[in-house]
Parts: sequence; C-alpha cells; structure tokens
Amino acid sequence: MEPFFSGGSMNDVFHTQGLITYLEPPEKLEPGTLNIAGIYGLKAAIEYLNQIGMKNIQNYEKALCNYYAFKKSKKIKVIFLYNESKKINSN
Repeated sequence: MEPFFSGGSMNDVFHTQGLITYLEPPEKLEPGTLNIAGIYGLKAAIEYLNQIGMKNIQNYEKALCNYYAFKKSKKIKVIFLYNESKKINSN
C-alpha cells in the first residue's frame, strides 16, 4: 500500500532526484504534522524585516562592511586588503 501523503518522519531515504524510500508500516503511513512553530516563526521574521525595511538593512550592511570591516581589517597585520578603494556602493 502506497501512502496517501508524504513527509515528516516517514521517509527512510529522500533524494531531490525523485528517489523516495519509506520506512516500514506503521511509520510509512504516518506523514507527520507541519512544523507549526517554524511557520509562525518565519512569518514573524518576515514581518520584522519588512517593518525595518530591506533597503535600510542593505544600507546598514554596506556601511558596516565599508566602515567597520575595512577599518578593523587594516589593523590586523596578516590581512592584506586588495582593491581597498573598491567599496560597496550604497545605492
């Protein structure tokens, strides 16, 4: 008997090329439940990032890289910066 639904902890082997091997019954017929906590967590993360604004996050990341990372890296003697003048544009 083939399972009606697939997922959860019923898979023994799962390859992206399409090969799926199931566990023995009864586990084979118990696809499990959705990751509800993960779904709500992802939703909260997306809402948080949208509230801040992706452009603001991108500009902050670029400023952090251009100012903090380059400045701190210069102080470490074993790090050589190539193309130091090639900073990340913030547009």
